[in-house]
Amino acid sequence: METKLKGFTPLERKVAAILNPMAEGYPDTGIKGVVDDLMKGGCISGYVNELIPTASCVRFYKRYQREIDAMLYEYCSDFGEQPAALLTGWDTDDPLARDYQNMNLLAWFAFEEAARRMAVAQDIID
Repeated sequence: METKLKGFTPLERKVAAILNPMAEGYPDTGIKGVVDDLMKGGCISGYVNELIPTASCVRFYKRYQREIDAMLYEYCSDFGEQPAALLTGWDTDDPLARDYQNMNLLAWFAFEEAARRMAVAQDIID
């Protein structure tokens, strides 16, 4: 993902900046191995150090809120579902994601989805 960042959004560039150094730990598979492991365990597993503390997730969400909200809207439209049906742990009492729990979930969702989209666009994964 590192070499072809032209045309990607600020969120996608941030995701790539976090994932690219992780590829050094995958001498055989590189970035494909990183993305595969991310898709298996997700951010909830603690795989992405930058998104472990809730405060970091909240900062990430707030920084990329417009992109994340648009991504969530598209995702919900594609599946015909509300966030509570798509994101495990969604607090239905906080539909606008004003509290930390939903901001945290949205940060993880956006990170994973951005990584997946970039990997598909670059033919790294199907």
